[in-house]
Amino acid sequence: MMLEGKYISDFTFLGKRNYIQAHELLDFTIQSIQQFYTIENYLNISFFKVYEEVSTNIYLTHNKEVNLKPLAEQKYFLNNSSNKVFLMPCNNHKIKKRCENRVMPVQIDNCDYNFSGLGSLEKVDTFLEVMTSIVEVNKQIHLLSIRNPDYDPKIRAVSFNNFDTYQSHDSMPLEVKIDCINRKSFRGVEYSISRVSWKRQKKEYRMEICFSFKTK
Repeated sequence: MMLEGKYISDFTFLGKRNYIQAHELLDFTIQSIQQFYTIENYLNISFFKVYEEVSTNIYLTHNKEVNLKPLAEQKYFLNNSSNKVFLMPCNNHKIKKRCENRVMPVQIDNCDYNFSGLGSLEKVDTFLEVMTSIVEVNKQIHLLSIRNPDYDPKIRAVSFNNFDTYQSHDSMPLEVKIDCINRKSFRGVEYSISRVSWKRQKKEYRMEICFSFKTK
């Protein structure tokens, strides 16, 4: 079975952003794959990588197109086999909607000012809200660690690695632990790689997440 052309996004820009955040791309991809295969429980994801900022709607394909670069890519496991899906630009389906920015009200409980720390939220319901909270906690820890409020460091999530999704709509508190395990520079951009852990219904979940940012 192939999902070519079956799923086209209908994204909305948030606030003044002219790009779609990585966790929104991830959520659209996960929801589409789960619907396509009629998956009700979880999906094991090896990686989800964003190659460039997405400013248009996208469509999903299992086949990498020869003359068109993917904007993002996901590798996942299903029925003991690995699969890849590519997020391709849908240039004839531009993003026309815009709404007020929504910021998850996370609290930073601890920060070592070296890109690691703890954050929490009183209530989350869905997997998307968990991902949104993780991204916001890591962003706030990055801002505290960079310690320079005089410029926009352009903090972006660029990859999510080695994790399981789940279907849950039970409202409960969330505590997120961020451990930065590596940092590197490439072509004037800094990258942080962090291990993330959190609990949901007494089960611990883990992933690795990579952020890009600028220090000048």
